[in-house]
Amino acid sequence: MNRLGTRLFLFIVVAVVAATLAYDVFRLQRERGVLVAQLEREVSLVARALEGPFHFWRQTGRRQELEALLRDVRLAHAAVCVGVYDANGALIVASAADESEADKSLGCSPTLEGENVIEDTLSRWSPVGTFRILTPLTRGTAEVTTLKLVLESSVITDPLRRQRNVIFVERALVLAAIGLVLWVVISLGVSRPIRRLMHGVEEIGRGHLDTRIPVRTRTEIGALAEAFNRMSENLKGAQERSQAEAERRLGLERQLRHADKLAVIGKMASELAHEIGTPLNVISGRARLLQREFPDGDPRNENLDIIRTQVDRISRVIRRFLAVGRAPQMETAPVDLATIVREVTAFVTPELRRKQVR
Repeated sequence: MNRLGTRLFLFIVVAVVAATLAYDVFRLQRERGVLVAQLEREVSLVARALEGPFHFWRQTGRRQELEALLRDVRLAHAAVCVGVYDANGALIVASAADESEADKSLGCSPTLEGENVIEDTLSRWSPVGTFRILTPLTRGTAEVTTLKLVLESSVITDPLRRQRNVIFVERALVLAAIGLVLWVVISLGVSRPIRRLMHGVEEIGRGHLDTRIPVRTRTEIGALAEAFNRMSENLKGAQERSQAEAERRLGLERQLRHADKLAVIGKMASELAHEIGTPLNVISGRARLLQREFPDGDPRNENLDIIRTQVDRISRVIRRFLAVGRAPQMETAPVDLATIVREVTAFVTPELRRKQVR
């Protein structure tokens, strides 16, 4: 996973860990409340069970039986001390794990010190690390007595510790599974599409405008891939239009250069025609005058005819050269092919003789 995928993964994991941690703290607090309520309920039931024997003891003065009951209650609840207090908060009778603790703060203190209860069960933590539960022992009588149980803090902390360890293992497994699923989902759904987009952008930067990204989802990533493909198509079309426009400009430039060449050739042709045509006219005129001076049948007239023919040939070449500088006008007309062949043969006779062509 790349930077974005890693940050997204860490953000989600931190959010999930924070949410689960808050839930687990709330769960432990609720579990603690459940344990305390359960202990209060049990002590209240014990008080209801002890109410009858307590009245009997008060009437008969049989203290040993009540102490035995308190000892059984202490052992059943693994309490440090179990005591009964009168309406003024003074200790009446107690059963302690260590008899010397019956009058100490660790066990049942001699007085309740403002902790009297009349109707409801009361539970408090002690600064010395014990947990105290007080509940009314007698109700509906003139003298309300109180039952007090002093428990080790481990009665509550040990179950909470075990519950915390179980929650820790559960959360570790759940977070590992969530992390694995998130890693796979983010890798396949975010990081891989982003890598494909980055690769496509790099290909576009290299000039490969045919690059397309497959659209595999209908999410924002898929919409981004579709937008990328549309951009590639638009760039391809713009490139094709630009190439066509460039080719058209090159064609126009070639035509302009050709026109410039034709203009130069036309100018040169007109100058050559003027410079060459005048001497040719003089040569042709002199040959015609000489033919008038010689009688018919004179062999010199044949040479003069050749001179005039070649002069006419040069004149036609100059006219064709001039025609190059002008726009060609195609004309069709019947010609004497034999004449054309004879003219061409007379023109290339030296080359034909050199190559031994007959």
